[in-house]
Amino acid sequence: MILAKLFVQCGTFILSGSLLLGQAAQKQDRPVPAKPSTSGRAGGPHGDATHTHAAAAKILNPVKPDEPSIAAGQKLYGTHCVTCHGPKGAGDGAQASKFTPPPSNLADAQWKHGPSDGEIFTVIRNGVPQTSMLSFAKKMTERQIWDVVNFMRSIGPKNEPHAH
Repeated sequence: MILAKLFVQCGTFILSGSLLLGQAAQKQDRPVPAKPSTSGRAGGPHGDATHTHAAAAKILNPVKPDEPSIAAGQKLYGTHCVTCHGPKGAGDGAQASKFTPPPSNLADAQWKHGPSDGEIFTVIRNGVPQTSMLSFAKKMTERQIWDVVNFMRSIGPKNEPHAH
């Protein structure tokens, strides 16, 4: 019996277990399409509109945005996010063109799912239904997700209060 685990991350396939090399190569060449929208609108369950999430907005960032946190977040971003969002967060990563809706621009002043650190944290942790933004709850700890939020703030909008 061939045992394999296939983890999909923003169009990049990470393979573990026992797969034949030919099968692995075939699977890596296939883009992962975004889930079809059941709302009839592009952009996931909310369409293309910018919106907020009140409960998530109340979550304060408990991690101080200091050099160690930002550096840790940058490293994690390079591992988990750059393929879709690009090196500067512009939504222009190597896999970005394969997704509808495309990955968000994280460096601009407009945050589609809300501007607060709590909303950004929630999007990373839970993903966004009907889009290519997957949940990272099983790939990163909460602390690591907050480090990514702090890194994202260093390349994008920075006016967010912290709990610390």
